[in-house]
Amino acid sequence: MYGIGSEPRPVSRTSTRVLRFLAFSMVVGWVVFIALWIHAEPPPGAPSPDELARAYESALNNRQPDGVVTLLGGPVEGSDEVAKYLVGQPHDGRWHVSVVVLDGDTFLAVNDDRGLTAHLPTTNVDGHWQVNPLVSPR
Repeated sequence: MYGIGSEPRPVSRTSTRVLRFLAFSMVVGWVVFIALWIHAEPPPGAPSPDELARAYESALNNRQPDGVVTLLGGPVEGSDEVAKYLVGQPHDGRWHVSVVVLDGDTFLAVNDDRGLTAHLPTTNVDGHWQVNPLVSPR
């Protein structure tokens, strides 16, 4: 009998090995899950400039900052705040977005019903087109 003052209870080597194996398997499984999750996330932007224009117009008109964030690229930090600012601008009409090519560069022309126009430069990163929210002087 194992009680006070007697010899220690023998440890089962089999159960220790099984627990170590299960712990190791759970860690490996978690790492694989995270890697697949990151790999499955679509890259930001759109496959073509026309699709980028449609998605950007839809996000602006529906006032969806989350939709704009997925389209932003370029040297801007804090895309969430930039998207909230762009979507939150006071505007009564609808936004119209089209693709414009000037001197070989592709821009999104953002127009409203009052005649305001802004040209937003786009970039192509690994086959996905992204909009740079900094207005071009063109």
